[in-house]
Amino acid sequence: MKIFTILLAAALPLIFGCSKVETEKAGIDALFPQKIGNAEFSAKIALTNQEKAKGLMGVKQMGENEGMIFVSDFPHMASFWMKNTPIALDIAFLDARGKVLEVKQMFPHDETAVRSTSSDVCYCIEMNRGWFLKNSVKSGDFLDMKKFYEAVKKRRGEN
Repeated sequence: MKIFTILLAAALPLIFGCSKVETEKAGIDALFPQKIGNAEFSAKIALTNQEKAKGLMGVKQMGENEGMIFVSDFPHMASFWMKNTPIALDIAFLDARGKVLEVKQMFPHDETAVRSTSSDVCYCIEMNRGWFLKNSVKSGDFLDMKKFYEAVKKRRGEN
């Protein structure tokens, strides 16, 4: 009986698959529905250092309501530049709660650093120039963190 139990325990994962179900990891080009303030948009999620370093370099155009969210592992003073980025962008700096701290403009191919004034930045959102103003997104507004966390889990291939 003991041998049968051991064999059954060993065979179950082969018959039914692993007990931990994992979804396929979404790539950097996947767009995820997001919301900030009252504005809805779709965003790529940059998680790795390589993805964050590349950002939107080489991107010649984005959809009207498309952007990229950069995810940091810890709060810090953020700094971005526009090397090899031919489109005009705005960047919002957010804290760990998803609160917009400030929005700044960035200029095509400008290698001058655009820095946050706060050292509490955990997330940055790059959108087409004027998007935040057009959609009335300002300091004090919040990113929908439930949607955001769902997107990050999908990017990582987690349930």
